[in-house]
Amino acid sequence: LQPYRTLEDQIAGVVLTLVDVSERNRAIEEMRSSEERLRILIESAKDYAILTLDLNRIVDSWSTGAETMFRYTEAEILGRSGDILFTPEDRERGEHEREINKARTEGRAENERWHIRSDRTRFYGSGSVMPLRAKDGQLRGYVKIMRDLTESKRTEDALREHMAELTRFNAVAVGREGRMIELKKEINELSGR
Repeated sequence: LQPYRTLEDQIAGVVLTLVDVSERNRAIEEMRSSEERLRILIESAKDYAILTLDLNRIVDSWSTGAETMFRYTEAEILGRSGDILFTPEDRERGEHEREINKARTEGRAENERWHIRSDRTRFYGSGSVMPLRAKDGQLRGYVKIMRDLTESKRTEDALREHMAELTRFNAVAVGREGRMIELKKEINELSGR
């Protein structure tokens, strides 16, 4: 509402201007709905850690799956370097930087390695890091999605160890069997004499 003034600067009425904001409100509601669906999707993926890092590898979002896997609450991890999720040995070798560089240059960095939790225990994780880009292609950060494969890794290692043990046992058994055949021949020769 604005006053309508005459040439003599007298108020002669009121001008009412209406703007249809239906489309804007509909777009805002669609955006809220889309954000809510995305939030539900991420929070429902409890078996997967989903986190984002800024360009300096600082954690700027953290899912409930990440909280369960790494045992950092969102309040404890946001604003901290994502490098703390790597084992000290991997940090010394520069794996944290190598992973980000590969994601930036190749569009994806997949890995399977040991990671470290807030309580310093280790778990074997498999995942990917991908760049987050704006519509104009500008790099905004990175998303890391991973899964805890510790039990699978332990089972695989145990199977490999058992297989190696069976192979060694088999080699010894075959060696003994060969020696038994040789001894039998020697005994038969001696008996024949």
